[in-house]
Amino acid sequence: MWIAAVIAGVIAAVFVLFRVLQWHSDRTYRPSGDDVRQILQASLEGRLGLKAFDEFSCVRIAYDRRLDRLRERYNAIVDDPTYMLGEIIESNATPLNEHGRARIRELINELDALQT
Repeated sequence: MWIAAVIAGVIAAVFVLFRVLQWHSDRTYRPSGDDVRQILQASLEGRLGLKAFDEFSCVRIAYDRRLDRLRERYNAIVDDPTYMLGEIIESNATPLNEHGRARIRELINELDALQT
């Protein structure tokens, strides 16, 4: 019986830890529209590094729902194997084919329209 309580306590502690980390991320990751544009452009040009990709794709943009929706749509593109070409490497986390690059261009155009 006490083992179940210990396991439940560990699970609760892990859950709380992840909630605190998410709260902290929401408060500290605040890319501007220009920052998002630079990330999208780097992805389009095949020069987005793994660290920048990981941060952008994994951490939501809590302060601006419009930018976060663009981030979510970006993730849908780069997660779809039909838009990828080649291997992921340190200096190119998103090796996109022409169709994938076209979809990223659409996001950039949409972002530019939001900022005007």
